[in-house]
This record gives sequence, C-alpha cells and structure tokens, in this order.
Amino acid sequence: MLYAFGFLGLFTIGGLTGLFLSALASTSTLPTPTSSSLTFHYIMVGGAVMGYLGGMHFWWPKISGRLYPRVGHAWPRSSYSSDSNLTFFPQFILGYMGMPRRYYDYSHMPEFQILNVLSTAGATVLGVGYLLHGLFPVVDALRQARIR
Repeated sequence: MLYAFGFLGLFTIGGLTGLFLSALASTSTLPTPTSSSLTFHYIMVGGAVMGYLGGMHFWWPKISGRLYPRVGHAWPRSSYSSDSNLTFFPQFILGYMGMPRRYYDYSHMPEFQILNVLSTAGATVLGVGYLLHGLFPVVDALRQARIR
C-alpha cells in the first residue's frame, strides 16, 4: 500500500506541474527544457518505477517461494517518495532560478551549489534504496527463507 500512496503523490506532483507548464503565461517565463524534463521524471519515477517496485514486492514471494525480510525492507520501501522529492524538487527551484542544463561545473554560478548538492544527496540515498531493494531477494535466497 505504501507503493500506491507513493505513486499517487509523485504522479500528482508531476501531473500538476505539467498542467502548469502547459499554460501560455508560464511557458514564456520559465525555462521549458528544465521544467518539462523534471515533469517527465516525476511521472516516470512515480508511475513506472513505483509500480515496478510494488509489483516486485507483491509478486516476488509468489515467483520465488521466498519472502522479503520484514525488518530490513521497511526503510527502502518507505523512503522512495521522500528521496524522489529530495532529488527532483530542488531542480524545479533551480530551473525557476534560471540554471542552464548540461553544465558539469557550476563554480562560476555559486548560487546553484546548495540546491545541486541537495539534489545529489537525494539521488544518492534513492540509489541506495534501489540497491537495497534489489539485494534483499538475493539475501533471502542465500538464507533460504521459504514461504510456509
């Protein structure tokens, strides 16, 4: 159920920002490439990735005959929505501030540094959550935790 709530939250944010960007007044004032790519990422993480992870959580015991560990799996499962927001929401603010895309060095633009570091930290924690989600079935297979 947590995956469904995470899906609803992320997909709603992505959809509402897409509606906002389709308005003529905001298209002329906001940098469209940054904002439209963030809307796409919100919808893809909220729709595709959360649906995939929820499906794997539901179907993995039926496919393999092994359970997820209940204690170790609670943290990655509950942190996906907050980590996705921590990754992508600062990019909305940066896009509104006028940050150009595809720069590898922002040393000549120090006003973007803090939000980029915040977004990188969110992506790192999100990646660790994805890694843990993928490692738990392997750990269970090694432990032979069978469904009774």
